[in-house]
Amino acid sequence: MYLACKSVNGSSGGGILNALNNKQSYAYGYIWRYEKDVYIDDKDNIYPTNLYINKSEMFIPIYCFDTDGKFIKKLSSTLIDKDNNIYIAQKAIDDHYITYKGCFYRKAYDVISINGIPHMKDEDKTLANARSRRIYVFDKNNKTYIKEYKDINDFKTGENITTSTYKNYLAGYKCSHNSKYYRYGKDVGFTKNGEAYFIA
Repeated sequence: MYLACKSVNGSSGGGILNALNNKQSYAYGYIWRYEKDVYIDDKDNIYPTNLYINKSEMFIPIYCFDTDGKFIKKLSSTLIDKDNNIYIAQKAIDDHYITYKGCFYRKAYDVISINGIPHMKDEDKTLANARSRRIYVFDKNNKTYIKEYKDINDFKTGENITTSTYKNYLAGYKCSHNSKYYRYGKDVGFTKNGEAYFIA
């Protein structure tokens, strides 16, 4: 336990112990398992087990899509994205309306192939929901569209907003900020060509 804690510059092994005994999901940003609780495949890849109730689905391939619905890659396991060395949050696989690390994830049976290209089965609804959560920026004076942000973090970084006041700008409690109006997609109109326009 001492060496495990030291390996992640941790201050206490209590969190790791809780993760080992399934009292919490992560500790110091990692999943922890005793040797008896890991799965080693025929290529010596090591995976944590007992993450899900339905263990038969643990290694069903999943597909990764960007927030515009474009197919990015196929992953061999529902547990880990080896290319990015990250574990995929289970909620991101179960809840089709949220993203994780800026991507949508789908199990193989929730994906269809159109002209040889993978698509999410619920693509239209998912992308419509994603658009409603995007943040659109308009000029304060003439209400012309300036740009859009795909999520809150992208918005706060792009507009250099670091405080909780961003909620006020989006909720309309403050009329403008930096000579701009900010609106969620659900509060914005769209032309037939998909161009955003300002609604009071």
